[in-house]
Formats: sequence, C-alpha cells, structure tokens
Amino acid sequence: ALQAFATNLQTIAIRIVPLGQTEGHRALAGLHPLILRLASAAARAGLADLRSAAFRAEMAAAWHEDLQPRLFRT
Repeated sequence: ALQAFATNLQTIAIRIVPLGQTEGHRALAGLHPLILRLASAAARAGLADLRSAAFRAEMAAAWHEDLQPRLFRT
C-alpha cells in the first residue's frame, strides 16, 4: 500500500509540478529503501505496536479510486 501511495503521489507530481517523468521515477526510486524498511518493520509489528489507525480514510481512498477523475480531464 505504501508503494502504491508513493506511486500515486509521483504520478500527480509529474502532472501538476514541473517535474518530468525521469525525475519523478528517480524520486520514487530514492524512496525505495525507505519503503522496504517500513514494510519490513510493519511485517514484524504486533498488535501492541498499533498506535492509531485510519481505517475509514483507507476505505474512502479505496472507494475514491473508482471515481472518474476530474482534475486531469481535457
């Protein structure tokens, strides 16, 4: 999920910010070690490690993926 989130942000940045695809992919590649480290820590985490959660926000984000995009329509 973290990789997908970072990729979505990268795609938006390429479209909105004056950031080319090469730079966007370079930025995403730079996040790869951090994403791996966080995923590894999350895989080892137990129930006691959970501090907070935003399940409804995650569900809303999943539902939002099915909506028609308005920002990038031409």
